Amino acid sequence: MTTAENIVVDGYDLLAEKAREMFPPRTLGDRSLHRGSAQLAFDDRREAEATVGDADPGRLASGMFVDTPAGVYIDLAQGQALRFVDEQHPLIRQSTADTHTGVEFARCISHLTEQRLQDMGSCETVLSPGGAAARERGIALAGTAAQRRFVKKYGPNTLSQVMDALGLPQQSEAGGDSTVAGARSHSTPFMLAACGDSFAECSPDLSAVATGSGPSLVHVPFGGDLENLEALFDDRPITELLQTPGALQQSLADGRVPSDLFAGFIVEVCQGKGGRGIADREWLGGLVAAARRREALLCIDEMQSFGRTGQLYAVEHTPVSPDILWASPAVDLGLTVWRQDLACPEFSEDSEAGSETVPPTAIQKAWATVQLLTEHKEPAFEGRTLLENSRIKGEYLRMGLAELSAAHPEILARFSGLGSLWGLQVEHRDEVLATARRMGLQLTGCGPTAEVSSIRLTLLADVLTHEVDQLTAALDRVLTAVEEAHPDE
Repeated sequence: MTTAENIVVDGYDLLAEKAREMFPPRTLGDRSLHRGSAQLAFDDRREAEATVGDADPGRLASGMFVDTPAGVYIDLAQGQALRFVDEQHPLIRQSTADTHTGVEFARCISHLTEQRLQDMGSCETVLSPGGAAARERGIALAGTAAQRRFVKKYGPNTLSQVMDALGLPQQSEAGGDSTVAGARSHSTPFMLAACGDSFAECSPDLSAVATGSGPSLVHVPFGGDLENLEALFDDRPITELLQTPGALQQSLADGRVPSDLFAGFIVEVCQGKGGRGIADREWLGGLVAAARRREALLCIDEMQSFGRTGQLYAVEHTPVSPDILWASPAVDLGLTVWRQDLACPEFSEDSEAGSETVPPTAIQKAWATVQLLTEHKEPAFEGRTLLENSRIKGEYLRMGLAELSAAHPEILARFSGLGSLWGLQVEHRDEVLATARRMGLQLTGCGPTAEVSSIRLTLLADVLTHEVDQLTAALDRVLTAVEEAHPDE
């Protein structure tokens, strides 16, 4: 949308890039698609025959452009399928021949994390066969750390009293001996507070204590009031609660978390599925302070934001230091990283064995992706890494979205994001999504439905200036069409 002659971010001339031949075109039969010059041209009259996003064996993809029998459309959902760059990038294609082991990759991630998040100190990384498993491992570790802290402070007998008061069985994974360091009860009274709408499994109230193998997850609003956050906790010592029959149960029924049973917070610094954008720094600092006052942990969920914000981890944009984090750099591969001083036998002893459950192809793909993001000097972007390119193009997209917001304030209420991960807050979201689909723009809604609801934009890390231009121009047409459908607003 811009009419400027040149736009320079971090010494990189974005508009001059459009005059350069960046990546070779793709061909399929007599069709050719070049991402540096492709134009969105989707025939909405053929919607009944072929629509945006439909599976098509004849589809031809290059960057964010997809060519189908109905024409060329822009797919902004592909990045959500754990795609960080164009799948045809030479280094990604070559990764199938690599022979890196899971242990090597885990050590690589530990080293990168120690470099980028120095306050974490020495780190340990374990691989899992998918993001969900990596996340569950991190949650379980946080619960185990809370149990170890509790037993050290109050002793195993007090833990048994809590379990009895809550009607939880006394089994454990260490031969029934809950005094063994690292033993984790099959049922546990410990709780994690998950921040945001993306954690669908959060318990709606605190009276539902975990009966599974990990701590309960309770809900805390993303960016909520810090005074309300403090009101969540019951800071009376657990021994005081146990002295009065029913006091512990009543505290939970009232929606409060006994501080001695609090394992920590889970938060996305840059929300993806939740759709609420970037965490406010003051709120995030208050979250950390609330955790530290109770000797609890900060767990950072990087499933949506890993490699997408101009840094490897979104938490690098903040002054806080996590205790545990998890991410997924490839399909069928998740990673969990924690401060080494949190290690205990049941989690540390399988650090090498964990990689054996991950498909070798996923390890090679993840290795190539991380190296491509952090180390490879991409000639197409004048020797910048793809993380640097993502940051630069993110600032360019911010400019375009600011123009769109000024031109369509009735529809585009707000926007926020970093790098290649953005959220738009719009009115008439269902209509915006349907209109975009008809006009050749594949978008994804996220977060709850409300008067103003969220739409997620996920770009690839090797996104081109031309692609950003095509995206903002398409959004302009979509928002204009929705405005015209509501002339009285």
